[in-house]
Amino acid sequence: MGVEVMFGQQVGGPIGQVGWRATYANMGVLEAAMNKLLTNEKFAKNVAKHVPDLFVPGSGRDEIWTVLS
Repeated sequence: MGVEVMFGQQVGGPIGQVGWRATYANMGVLEAAMNKLLTNEKFAKNVAKHVPDLFVPGSGRDEIWTVLS
């Protein structure tokens, strides 16, 4: 989708938690990227196929952070 995404694992806390992080210039750019992703048929098929085997239902969460420094 043209955005650099970082993947990491939590160091401390619950074992096995992983996360992805991407940085966007502003909310408009984030919304455009999300719309592009969510309307991508290949992405939707992969989610339907793989997510049930990879994640505990209800364990996901989205967070939006702002940079302070």
